[in-house]
Amino acid sequence: MPYTQLLNDLIDKSGLSIKEIAERCSAHSQEITASYISLLRNTESKRIPSDDLSRALAIACNAKYDDLLIVEGYIDRAPKALAEFINMVRDSSISAASCMFVNQMSKQEMKSFQDVLSQQPMAEFIIETAQQPQAELEKGQGEIINLQGSLKDGDMQATIQFKTSIGLPVQDDSMHPTLSKGSKTILEVMKISEYKDGDILCFSKKGHKEFIYRKCVFIDGLHKKIAMLPMNTQFPSAVYSFKEIVILGKVKQSIIDFNYHL
Repeated sequence: MPYTQLLNDLIDKSGLSIKEIAERCSAHSQEITASYISLLRNTESKRIPSDDLSRALAIACNAKYDDLLIVEGYIDRAPKALAEFINMVRDSSISAASCMFVNQMSKQEMKSFQDVLSQQPMAEFIIETAQQPQAELEKGQGEIINLQGSLKDGDMQATIQFKTSIGLPVQDDSMHPTLSKGSKTILEVMKISEYKDGDILCFSKKGHKEFIYRKCVFIDGLHKKIAMLPMNTQFPSAVYSFKEIVILGKVKQSIIDFNYHL
C-alpha cells in the first residue's frame, strides 16, 4: 500500500477535516498547511515528507502506530530486491497463519481469511512482526531470526528489522531417533490430499496446544481417517478423523539445538 494511499485511508477513517489534522500536527510541533496535506494526498505527487512530519500526521489521524507512515515511506523507497523480500516474508506469514485452520474452513472461507490478512498495510505488518513479544520464545513457540535491510535516500539510512518465529519444538522422544526432544522442525504446508503414507506430520488435537509428531498412514483413499504412528514403541499409536486434529504440516527439516543436548 503506497504512502499516499495509506495516508488517505488514515484521514478518511479519522473523520477529521484537513484543517483539523493540520492543527493537530501543530500541537505536536510540526507546522503544516492544509494545502500541503492535500498535496501529499495526491497520488500523482508521490511526495513523502520527513519522518517527524509523518509521525505527526499518523498521531493526528489516530493511527494504530505512531511510526506507521514512516515505515510505509521506507517501503516505498526500498530497492526492488528488498521490497520483494518483504513481500516474501509477508506471504510466508499468511501461509503459516492459514495452515492453522486448514481443516476447519472451506476453500471459500480460507480465501476470505487470506484476503483479510493480505489487506493489512505492509507497514502495520512490519511493526507488529517486530514487536512480537519475547514471552512467545519463553513458551517454546519458536526462535527469533533477525532479517535486516538498509534503505538509502540521500543522506538518510534506516534499517528495518524483522522478527519472525521459525521452527516448531519437538516436545518428546516419540519419533526418536529421527526427531529428538529439544530439536525444532521446519514444516512444509500442503493440501490434505498431497500428504502421503510415511510422511512425518506435525499436528495438534483440536482444543490442545501441544505439537505432536507422527508418521502417517491413511486408512482410506478419501483421506478421511489417518493413523498416526510413533517411531518409539513406548508411545501409543492412534487413529484420527480430520475433525479431531489440525495438521500443521509435513516435516521438511530438523534443527538440532546442541545446547539442549549438552
